[in-house]
Amino acid sequence: VHSEQFEQFFENLSAQNQVCVEASTSTFEFVRRATEHGAAVHVVNPQGMRELYCTSKKTDRVDAKKLADRLKRHLEDEDPEDGFPEVWIPDAATEELRTLFGAYEFTRRQLVATKNRIALAFRRRMISLPDRTITTVRRHLAHQRLRQEDRFELELALSHLQLLDEQRAAIRARIEARSVQIHPAAIRLLVSIPGISIFIAAVIMAEIGDISRFSSAKKLSAYLCAAPTIDASGGVQRLGSLSKRGRKRTYRFLLQALHHVVGQTPPFADYMDRKRRAKQLCKVRAALVRKTIVAIYYILKNKEVYRFANMSLYDRKLAQINRLTPQVA
Repeated sequence: VHSEQFEQFFENLSAQNQVCVEASTSTFEFVRRATEHGAAVHVVNPQGMRELYCTSKKTDRVDAKKLADRLKRHLEDEDPEDGFPEVWIPDAATEELRTLFGAYEFTRRQLVATKNRIALAFRRRMISLPDRTITTVRRHLAHQRLRQEDRFELELALSHLQLLDEQRAAIRARIEARSVQIHPAAIRLLVSIPGISIFIAAVIMAEIGDISRFSSAKKLSAYLCAAPTIDASGGVQRLGSLSKRGRKRTYRFLLQALHHVVGQTPPFADYMDRKRRAKQLCKVRAALVRKTIVAIYYILKNKEVYRFANMSLYDRKLAQINRLTPQVA
């Protein structure tokens, strides 16, 4: 659709209009533009609508008609539990944090690709690297089996690697500073959990936005992709693999912090010792991440510090937050 057609569409909107659109890359900007003209916008998860993906004929016109029909039924039912897969639209501050995390992960992927390229250049000459840090690579540049063109390629890669490292550090600092400004109380509560840094607390709040959106810890776990799929038939329920419908970023970062969380939380450590004898380790880790999310839910809901907090470590984190607060522009 051309920009002129978009502008004409927005100009024709009013407070009497109900708009339904699939979640996509430009959805949030579309919602902002449409709501400026008074329209009510409903964003749906296309993976949650069988009408969209269980069809033999799939075109934009057909999908638009199905979205309109489904929205009409949803508005007529007036039942919030009718299965309408509506997506929460984050506020501007939460969207900003998510954008920063997107930039952070893009930079991280480039770092990994650059390090792999460096390792490939050494492997091509049958040279073993103990690690891929900048210091180690520079120390091995004088290796006799490296050719002139190899050293030229590696110098370029090292320059790129150093630049990416600086960019990632700058993005991380920006994320921490902005999260402290946007969610000051929540960040202070979340860092009371051992292993949860300001950065990981920022990840959690960027995904959740507002804890009041969730009526139970189970729904929060499902939203953060920490709940299993359920196959029910004939009164029998079977638990499957973890659901992929939701926000996956928090789960990945909680896995990184899991060692510290379990080490400082006696009930979690006991649970792990019991279950790892009969269950696969990956399943035990998934269960522990889910337990951590349940703890996060009640910490934010009840506005209380983590029961098993290491107070000396917690005080250091609070001091770091206090240092960050005046730096936020």
